[in-house]
Amino acid sequence: MSGLPDVVQGYLRRRGWERRAREAAVHVIWEQVVGEQIADHTETIFCRDGKLVVTASDPSWAHAISALRHQLATKLNEALGEPTIRDIHLQSKGLGVATRGSAPIRRRDLEFAGGMKVTDEELEATPISPEVRSRIESTVRGLRHPELRDMVYAALLRESRISAWKRAHGYRECPRCAALHNDAHELCGDCRILPR
Repeated sequence: MSGLPDVVQGYLRRRGWERRAREAAVHVIWEQVVGEQIADHTETIFCRDGKLVVTASDPSWAHAISALRHQLATKLNEALGEPTIRDIHLQSKGLGVATRGSAPIRRRDLEFAGGMKVTDEELEATPISPEVRSRIESTVRGLRHPELRDMVYAALLRESRISAWKRAHGYRECPRCAALHNDAHELCGDCRILPR
């Protein structure tokens, strides 16, 4: 928690709360560390004693992210500045809550910077060029496991549709990192904050 003033870090350490503060920070930094695609399909549930429990939107996402859990734990620990997360446990219970007879209410819509929202129907209707589709197909061609190949194909297609939708709605590429953004500045928010 190197971003906290020394006096605050000292207080947390004396009280024995330093680890708890880092564990609580995991919920705040999750999206920044894992990226938008994974964050759109996951929610952190709780973090205690080095164990982070995350729920995924469906079993295929839980399986895919479970394969990355050690890499994600390493990235989270680097962001936290201390080894805090020992393991990540995935649950595939879906996001949000549902009442009997109703569709799930997601806790987080697919919302982009500036408050722009897009529905799954809009994304499905967003056209993808034959070149992009061909590039996705060649990317997944080497994957032998058909279920994994289909999942990766669907994820890449969705990301391509999100990018196409953003471009159609005025987003532009950051010249430093190529992320699409709609800030008034030339650089995206992350590149303006992070040193080069």
